[in-house]
Amino acid sequence: MANGILAGAAALLVAGAASAQTPPTARQLELAQRYVAALQMEKTVGATTDALLPAMMGTSADKLPEAKRAEFMAILRETTQEMVMALSARMAPILADTFTEKELEDVVAFYEGPSGRAFVEKAPVLTAKMAPIMRELAPQMQQKLLERLCKDGGCPPGAQAK
Repeated sequence: MANGILAGAAALLVAGAASAQTPPTARQLELAQRYVAALQMEKTVGATTDALLPAMMGTSADKLPEAKRAEFMAILRETTQEMVMALSARMAPILADTFTEKELEDVVAFYEGPSGRAFVEKAPVLTAKMAPIMRELAPQMQQKLLERLCKDGGCPPGAQAK
């Protein structure tokens, strides 16, 4: 759950792929733009990156000098922001083409309403709370993945299951 908002946006894109058959209307595009704006992706992804990075890096971050660690964080934050802004700029037309006007109205109503705003605001906090659990579960997941990949001799080069 690197970012619930991005995951939600991706789920909307995938789940509704077959719902719209005609070109989007101006209203659909306007609603899609409002949805993207309500997600506040630039703000949320930056905060989520800050919350998750220490857990993702684990003890390897401790090996970096403080200046290098700060430089790495700054570069990661900047690169992530650039990607999110590029994604945001291209997302509305895809949403408008994928979802009906009613579906977009419902999503916009939620994200512009108090519960949706709270969800967006609290997503980085939730991610930060989940980061230790993700860090704890990652080695188990990695081991299970390797076991399944290696089951029939299909290990990736240099990898072996325990």
